[in-house]
Amino acid sequence: MAMYGDVGDESDHDIDHLSLWHVTQCWAFLPHRPGEERMQSFRKARARLERLSLINLDRASKAISCHSLGYSWARERIPRPDEVWKASALTLALSTEERRDWQPFTPSLAQHFEMSFTMWLQMHGLSSSLFDQREVCRIWYAFAWQMYRASSTLTVGICKQLAEETKKLFDRENDALPMADVQYLLSIAYQENGQIKEVLELLEHVVRVQERLAEDHPGRLASQHALAIAYVPMGR
Repeated sequence: MAMYGDVGDESDHDIDHLSLWHVTQCWAFLPHRPGEERMQSFRKARARLERLSLINLDRASKAISCHSLGYSWARERIPRPDEVWKASALTLALSTEERRDWQPFTPSLAQHFEMSFTMWLQMHGLSSSLFDQREVCRIWYAFAWQMYRASSTLTVGICKQLAEETKKLFDRENDALPMADVQYLLSIAYQENGQIKEVLELLEHVVRVQERLAEDHPGRLASQHALAIAYVPMGR
């Protein structure tokens, strides 16, 4: 938990990290039991689901996949879907933080990010009383990066939704830098789709906004590099 206190808290304007708020909210859904007791309960539930062929356990990779019927059954019987969504979204988002093994990690969870995003839109869009608006934008930012890395077809969709909500949030606070982070992510998602006109418009704007940052700031350098790559095919 200390890691999240170090990178920022709920009051800062950055969109590119989770906060201690996400950790404390996630704890609210976890049973307060000793660690070994929790693991025993998990293993017991896992074994029962495997016997019923509702999950498949790959013991070599230690990966668990769930049959699609399991998701459908759960969705139909959840008494408070918003609360369950909140718990699963927090768990997914926190599992992405500080990952260095994203290449094997991301593809295995891509379907879960996509499903979580789709379920949210089906329920009520990005605005919800369950979350502070900034905190839900941070969750979607974490999701969007993972979906981009997994070449998800939903990446542009989640980035556009995120850009819309982030603009509402930070226009009120008159701060363009957090919006630039989202626009950069949207631009490289567009680039993967071959939408060059949209890429150039966004990246040129992002580079102008990030002139406020230090010349060697990683975010500023990344957007300049992406813009230079976009210019090359045009002979610019």
